[in-house]
Amino acid sequence: MKSEKISQDLLEAFYKVGKLRCFDPGQTIYYQQDYGNTFYYIIKGRVRAYILNQNGKVVTLDVIGEDKIFGASDLFLGGLHTSNIEAVNDVKILEFDLEQLLPYLSKSPQSYLQIIAFLSESLKALSNQIRRLSLLDAQAKIVDFLLEKTASPHPSLDITNSQIPYSHEDIAQSCSLQRVTVSKKLKEMERFGWIELGYRSIKIKDRKALEKYVRSHL
Repeated sequence: MKSEKISQDLLEAFYKVGKLRCFDPGQTIYYQQDYGNTFYYIIKGRVRAYILNQNGKVVTLDVIGEDKIFGASDLFLGGLHTSNIEAVNDVKILEFDLEQLLPYLSKSPQSYLQIIAFLSESLKALSNQIRRLSLLDAQAKIVDFLLEKTASPHPSLDITNSQIPYSHEDIAQSCSLQRVTVSKKLKEMERFGWIELGYRSIKIKDRKALEKYVRSHL
């Protein structure tokens, strides 16, 4: 899936109405179920969206990088945030109210369409995560996750079309698995010649084999 890029018109509107906020690594931006009528644009850094399941286990929904927006879909769900958001590293963001943004959007129909495209992209990612967690076994979850992430290279996340900078624990939280299970499955995949493991990194060596494996488990 090709990642949507912010247009110059929309970016200018963000800077005109946005309030600059900065966060340290590990600092919470907002909590799940908090009420909020604003959304955010990332100028610098990365944030992690996650939820806690009924057993208190952390499930990472996404890691969001520079030139992306987050929190917009919550405005259409009664204003309650559907996930927790925390800073991964030093983060600089713009926070803005949709009502303040509307006068600028009305001057640029293309900007309206881009907001919709971002919402669509966010909902598609969430749909993929639900499908992965509910339908696939442990190894297929990991394979599907690796394929999805590398399908949308993102420089600020250090993600390319063949490599992601994720630790075994990062994968475990993203796929709702135990770390020991993830380590075991990744080592199996490395023996198969599908991937190459490094320090906090995973390199895809045989994408076709990974895609074939996932198809056989859907």
